[in-house]
Amino acid sequence: TAQGTPLSFDSTRYVKQEGNCSRASHCVKISLNYPVAHGGQGNAGNAINEAVHRQIVKIMEGQSEIRSDSIDILAGDFIRQFNELYKKFPSMANQWFIEIDGKVVNTTDKIVSLSIRNFSFAGGAHPNTYETYLNFDINTGRLLALTDVVNDTAKIMQLAENKFRSLHHIRPGVSLNDAGFMFDKDRFFLPSN
Repeated sequence: TAQGTPLSFDSTRYVKQEGNCSRASHCVKISLNYPVAHGGQGNAGNAINEAVHRQIVKIMEGQSEIRSDSIDILAGDFIRQFNELYKKFPSMANQWFIEIDGKVVNTTDKIVSLSIRNFSFAGGAHPNTYETYLNFDINTGRLLALTDVVNDTAKIMQLAENKFRSLHHIRPGVSLNDAGFMFDKDRFFLPSN
């Protein structure tokens, strides 16, 4: 396999908004900042960029009534939904937003890890925040699963549960759900990413 140019990253920014978001008034804003890969062996950079794009689309589709591969179309639909609600309830002084911030968090000679953080509000009691980690084979750009980087997933699961219990002051043997969490069948799990 030809070496090609080394894998490198810069970032791209996308912003779309309506209204004056510096005041507490009618405003809707989509702000994205995420890494873009360049170079690498073969198609590694392109494969990473496609996976990052899919993740951003997945996040935005969660706030949309449509399905599309276009960030701009999904942003437009988010704005449309806000404007339709505002027309029905004009006294609503509200701001809706989607903020997605991605960055490279670790690089080794085999793996590059990215973080994609989402902070969004589309009405309701509170905004939502979550973070997704994407790990890639640095030579191919292939998105890696946990089993690609960890041999003993049962041991990792136990270590993670112990740490979780420690952080949340939950004694061994106490039900996680009784402690205020919502685990399916009361079994601790790690996210698929």
